[in-house]
Amino acid sequence: MEEKIMDRPQLKTRLYFCMWSDLLGFGNQFFQNNWQLSETDKFQIYLRLNNAHSIVLQQTSPSERVFILNDGIAKVTEIKLSPTDLTPLLNVSLFFRGIILTHINIIQSENKTNLPGCRTVVSFGEGIEYITREIKYDDFLFNYCRKNPHELGKSSKINGNPTILYNPVELQMNTAFSKSYILESGGSKAGLSGANLFIDSSVLNVMDKLCEMHKYEKVISESADTICILYKHPDDVNRVCLGFELSKPIKPTGIPWQTEVFKILRFYPHDEDINEFWFDLVNIGANFK
Repeated sequence: MEEKIMDRPQLKTRLYFCMWSDLLGFGNQFFQNNWQLSETDKFQIYLRLNNAHSIVLQQTSPSERVFILNDGIAKVTEIKLSPTDLTPLLNVSLFFRGIILTHINIIQSENKTNLPGCRTVVSFGEGIEYITREIKYDDFLFNYCRKNPHELGKSSKINGNPTILYNPVELQMNTAFSKSYILESGGSKAGLSGANLFIDSSVLNVMDKLCEMHKYEKVISESADTICILYKHPDDVNRVCLGFELSKPIKPTGIPWQTEVFKILRFYPHDEDINEFWFDLVNIGANFK
């Protein structure tokens, strides 16, 4: 175990998008029953969690990582700000498409049983691997306790060598995760109310860098209440890699740093005509009709 802890990683900085989504009102059932749940309560909670977790897994690709903690769901994907990465915006578009579908499907499913749905926040930031990813039961055993120092100890084999410490590398010192979690936790008090999907300004800032690096065209149009941002392919200005229709910026209150947050109203995927198809996050019931 000492070797795992003392063997410091390279402290390499990685770049991540991170989603944090939380089932609204999840704690109410616990509070109303003073933490004493009946079997019926437990089954209802199981159904709600199983439904949300199943939906997020259906919309996750092998390149992404998902961390589930009861009613909270984190999803991260690593990106590279490199001119040699040939599909940067397409990968971002697919990541956001999965998030959009997760958010919409959870809300549509929950609305059928009069549940409030989820609030979702996406941010961009850095992550640094600073310590071992896990500590196993066998790491606590001294080598003199085993016949072969390179094999599992007898007691580890008997009990299955469970993991004692979990520390996923994708979440280690991950500022995108921290920002998404804090903003979502602020909720309506911070200005992020209801079962909506938000991005903070860090997402738009890194999208600008990707566009500049890979010569994508960024087209912005504004109305009194909305901002539409389309990221168009360099070889075909009529092809959109992805696009957002956003609310005007929200300045969160009670958040210990300066940022702006935008509610996603529409999302334009890479494989559809923007004049004919979009994901509607205002009238979620209108999707897929």
